[in-house]
Amino acid sequence: TKEEIDGYYYGFSNQALWPLCHSTYVKPIFDESQWNTYKKVNNIFAQNVLEEIEGRKALVFIQDYHFALLPRLIKEASPETTIAQFWHIPWPKQQVFDTCPCQEEILDGLLGNDLLGFHTVRHCRNFLTTVNRATKARVNYERAEITWDERGIKVQPFPISIDFKQLSWEAQSSEIKEEIKRLKGELRLSDKVIGIGIDRLDYTKGIPQKLMAIDYFLDKWPEYKGKLVFIEVGVPTRTEIPSYKELGEDIDALVETINLKHGAEDWKPVITLLGPLPSNTLAALRSMADLCIVSSLHDGMNLVA
Repeated sequence: TKEEIDGYYYGFSNQALWPLCHSTYVKPIFDESQWNTYKKVNNIFAQNVLEEIEGRKALVFIQDYHFALLPRLIKEASPETTIAQFWHIPWPKQQVFDTCPCQEEILDGLLGNDLLGFHTVRHCRNFLTTVNRATKARVNYERAEITWDERGIKVQPFPISIDFKQLSWEAQSSEIKEEIKRLKGELRLSDKVIGIGIDRLDYTKGIPQKLMAIDYFLDKWPEYKGKLVFIEVGVPTRTEIPSYKELGEDIDALVETINLKHGAEDWKPVITLLGPLPSNTLAALRSMADLCIVSSLHDGMNLVA
């Protein structure tokens, strides 16, 4: 239901776990009603998975931080089921995760897995240390393995990459060359040094800091005024959450301030494009840019990086 999505997804998943795991100084909100809804929704998914399995031998692959309790729920009902989960965001230091009032239940849920994947070795080690200090499970750091309920749980890094050959091939196409021509004409970029940033409008991405760096650059090297254009592509996300709405407003105000301070009649140092943009437009921007700034404050190896 809409209420369950609000409590489970926009609530506990993205107002508690997301800021907690990214450690970017946005305070996690631990709301008991949202936590209860998170538990309820994990149970809904567990029941559906168990109905699908119908007691057969099965492999269940769980995606992300929205389902921290799901592995345990499935494993308890179907011990022979093999369960793997990939956690798509960082796992923070133990001292950070220790602030979560639901940490014991979350860890117990995740230890229902047979294999648990993170982006990087550091995230794996953070998780192993959290389990070591917060539970009675045995942790083998050398083998990256946890023993819990007389079962072994492997913890491994699986960094996400991109299809480099496909992107490279697309960049050479006549369609992309035409799109570059269109963009340079519409945005008056023919003789400019072009910088780009392509981000979801999320407080973990460091977009205000990136824009402040452009402001500082033009203060320090004024000879680039009229020559440099920075294009920030922002894709709105989770706009129902107050901290995200405020971020969008802060970015708009900052862009306006920088353009008023440094700009001229025929030139704006910062251009913002609201996404999502077509793939050919993104390919054209990447191809024509002289520089790209990826400024995440704390991130995994995600699509943007």
